Amino acid sequence: MCSIGSGPPRRSTMHAELHCHSHYSFLEGASSPEALAQRAATLGYEALALTDRGGVYGMVRFSRAAREAGVRPIAGALVELDEPGSGESVILLARGADGWRELCALLTAAHAPWAKGLAAVPAEAVAALSPEVCVLIGHEESRLARRVDAGDREGAEAEVRWWRERLHPRQLALALATHGTPVEERRCRQLASLADATRVPPVATQGALYAEPGDRMLQDVMTAIRLGRPLAELGEALRPSDAWCLRSPRHLARAHARWPHALEHARRLAAQCEDPMPSLRHHLPDLRGPAGESPDTLLRDRVRAGVAWRYGTPSERVLAQVEHELGVIRRLGFAGYFLVVDDIMQFCTREGILAQGRGSAANSVVCYVLGITNVDPVSLDLLFERFLSEERPEYPDIDVDIASDERERVLQYVYRRHGHDHTAMVCNVITFRRRLAVRETARALGFREEELARIARAIGRRSPEDLVDALDEAGVAGERDAPLLRTLAWCAARLEHAPRHLAIHPGGMIISARPLTDLVPVEPATMAGRTVIQWDKDDAEAAGLCKIDLLGLGMLQVIQNAVALLEHSRGESLDPATFACDDPEVYDMLCRADTVGVFQVESRAQMNSLPRLRPRRFYDLVVQVAIIRPGPIQGEMVHPYIRRRNGEEPVTYLHPALQPILERTLGVPLFQEQGMRIAVHAAGLSPGEADQLRRAMGSKRSRDRMDTLSRRLIEGMARNGIPRDVAERIFRQLAAFADYGFPESHAASFALIVYLSAWLKLRRAPEFLCALLNAQPMGFYSPDTLIRDARRHGVVVRPLCAARSAYDCTLEPLEDGDDPAAGPAAVRIGLRFLRAVGPAAREPLETARAHRPFHGLVDFALRSGLAPAALEQAALTGAFDTWGLRRRDAAWQIRAIRNTWSPLAPHTPTPVPTLPLLPREDAVAAEFAATGLSVHHHALEILPPDVRRRFRPIASLANLPHGSPAVVLGLVTCRQSPQTARGFVFLTLEDPSGMLNVVVPPDVFDQHRHLLRNAPFVVLGGTVEHVRPPGGTSALAPDLPTPPQDSTHPAPPVVTNAANLRVAWARAAHPGSTPPDPARRLARSFH
Repeated sequence: MCSIGSGPPRRSTMHAELHCHSHYSFLEGASSPEALAQRAATLGYEALALTDRGGVYGMVRFSRAAREAGVRPIAGALVELDEPGSGESVILLARGADGWRELCALLTAAHAPWAKGLAAVPAEAVAALSPEVCVLIGHEESRLARRVDAGDREGAEAEVRWWRERLHPRQLALALATHGTPVEERRCRQLASLADATRVPPVATQGALYAEPGDRMLQDVMTAIRLGRPLAELGEALRPSDAWCLRSPRHLARAHARWPHALEHARRLAAQCEDPMPSLRHHLPDLRGPAGESPDTLLRDRVRAGVAWRYGTPSERVLAQVEHELGVIRRLGFAGYFLVVDDIMQFCTREGILAQGRGSAANSVVCYVLGITNVDPVSLDLLFERFLSEERPEYPDIDVDIASDERERVLQYVYRRHGHDHTAMVCNVITFRRRLAVRETARALGFREEELARIARAIGRRSPEDLVDALDEAGVAGERDAPLLRTLAWCAARLEHAPRHLAIHPGGMIISARPLTDLVPVEPATMAGRTVIQWDKDDAEAAGLCKIDLLGLGMLQVIQNAVALLEHSRGESLDPATFACDDPEVYDMLCRADTVGVFQVESRAQMNSLPRLRPRRFYDLVVQVAIIRPGPIQGEMVHPYIRRRNGEEPVTYLHPALQPILERTLGVPLFQEQGMRIAVHAAGLSPGEADQLRRAMGSKRSRDRMDTLSRRLIEGMARNGIPRDVAERIFRQLAAFADYGFPESHAASFALIVYLSAWLKLRRAPEFLCALLNAQPMGFYSPDTLIRDARRHGVVVRPLCAARSAYDCTLEPLEDGDDPAAGPAAVRIGLRFLRAVGPAAREPLETARAHRPFHGLVDFALRSGLAPAALEQAALTGAFDTWGLRRRDAAWQIRAIRNTWSPLAPHTPTPVPTLPLLPREDAVAAEFAATGLSVHHHALEILPPDVRRRFRPIASLANLPHGSPAVVLGLVTCRQSPQTARGFVFLTLEDPSGMLNVVVPPDVFDQHRHLLRNAPFVVLGGTVEHVRPPGGTSALAPDLPTPPQDSTHPAPPVVTNAANLRVAWARAAHPGSTPPDPARRLARSFH
């Protein structure tokens, strides 16, 4: 017999398992790689191979978990032969680094010709592998097993000989697996006989699909989900017992008692395999100058030019920081990394693409002078070691935000620049979210479709463990027995967060000097021209691969478009990279929370806080970006900062040594860099050690290191004269702060975009609105709300017009009677907002318009390229008014043209009958149904005037005292229910006079859940709130009013965000009756 190793077989209580699936065999394996590794350690395994179907998706985390558990990890995969779904496969195991490279290349080839999620290779490709890859055949899903099960001894021997003749003698083994079924027992006997006859060693395997016996039910549910049928219909598609778990060595010794040498051969083969993960080495392309200059020399030259560009004559502090950073970069060997990113940024500059780095890269002056980032880390006193440290010799993390419409151009440039063999995106593992986990589990267990809808609504944000109570409330529990409901809850809880399928990461790119397939398998992405590796961003970084994030950001697209419009309409040039953030009126606008459409500060929570935080300089915006986030809110840092900001609480420090560090944030720690500085200045740690402390505190996996760190930190503070009790309090504050601290550099990068968008909204409102509309969908608000807000600020907006509207929104000269206060141009709505018009309509429409102007409805219908549905929508929105056609008349003609037009004959006009005018309410409803917006009408205008007059205009709430009862009618334009809000729901309500922030307590929301989630119009009763300083918003309410039957109030001047309303009750705008037809159609258009 060909020997995998030498020496006689010997009995052992240990085991090495060579065939095991995790949940990265999507919807087939039921346990995580970590759970499998832990189970193997508990059972005393010496080695475990992870052999997921078609990939090594979980190998990085499996390798780490197995090594930590004391189990030797083996890299492998199950690969299908010939074509996906053939039912024939082989098990491949990498002996080491060389075998890993071959395995990655084979898996890449297996995925290349097939659709997403499918992989297969010809048997000849497997036979061509070197001895560094072991090949196992004979398992249940193999050609050999099929022939053995069919009683084809001759065919089985021929199959083994085919492989043996092509593979190295030490490369091939027969996999024997038995779970106690008669079929498997017979198969194992025949395979053992074949092993003797062909001199190919047998190895004992399990083909495990989960870790514990109790996981069988979850695996059954996954099988039902994968096959799209309920469990009751699956029959033999399900495993007959719970034996497909990892079993103890003693159990396996009994199962393989008739061929114990198979167990020993498995151990010997495993002993020859080494984990390839620690040996992976990733190198970036070696970019050199035209004269062959080294990367370090080339980077220094680029930085020298950048210093002159950014600083002119730099200070000694700037030069010292530049030298310090270049020294660290040189010693770490990372110059190539910066040159790669710099090359991408240079491409963006050449092509006029707006891009800027963010995140910890903004701590680096090298990044700043290269133009990668746009905030000066020297003037902001940012900490470089938060970005890069010699104590942390791993590639830094540079995230580059790119104007969203241009990102694909940048990605394709990177592919061209470095080659598809050296470049790929990281994957994004899509997991089961809570509702989907519950719904799919319920479907697998046989629940009816109508029950599934109720279950999905009932679960909400509850954990699956609370599902039984949720189902009882939904009226499902009484219809099903308790054990079934408990099974549903148990399986759904374990299915939540399990991998479902792969997707592409929004922007993470891996660039390598070596072919990427030496490091990791690569698959085609669903998007043409892209490829994706089999690891997500966390696993890629853990494996030592260098990732560069190239992310699309909608607001950068808005700014880029606005800059282009400014050049065209006003002849102005604006460079975001060098823009001064010092206009006091911009800060005035922000203090008023007049921020609809402004980056990062347009949410309800930001609007609520702006009048209280009162930003007056750029660093205040840095704080504003960072503080209204889940971490600071949960850490209860928001209110202390606001109180100190408004002089309601003294600014204090735990020790005077902390004052220079926390002074800018009024003694409240908000940023990760502040925690690092405390460690440096108060405890004497080096900046690199302080970064290690930050990482340890911020990582749940590193909590065990906290005792050692606390001792060192406290002793260091004691040496610096800080009393021990104070030092312990500082450490406790740092430990708590680590859970919510935000990177100061990231906040600074975003604050620049906040200011730029706010400046454009204030100073160049027409261009900003036009750019914002053309970048939709993005942000919190609908195009209708953005238009209404701009009109309140004096922007002239014109409706769709077949003669004048392009695909995008455009700027037009003002006409007589237009108010020029907001700017010299009006905004014309583009045809892109017709719901039946998609991006494919742009080119034919613009081509036809460039050829000659449209001169009538028939000409437009025949040449524009718009579909009949889009033409009818245009007619009903008044787009043909310019040619004297009423809406119904235009729609009639469109239908007549559609019914009679032929490309072989000229159009013959059809007489138009006398049609009644479209009622105003119907016209408004038609506009919203067709476009989601109306330039001249508010959506509330579809309601009868007598209904609207009963309610106080929203803007008038600004004149009511704090705590006054009020009832309002409005259009719900935004709904939010943050995780940190403890069940509170926040709405934005709008009427023609303005906007209102609405706070809905949990009990009120539960009482009116369907209405508040779905109704476009609502009537709300509650209590008005104002906050100090005047103009702010917040809301707590005492006694609450009842709905008024009839009242009228004069409309006050138009304002925005004048007050909040805390809700006590809600009702539909048409209580006790069916809404009029226009209202019903409008409601449908909002969904």
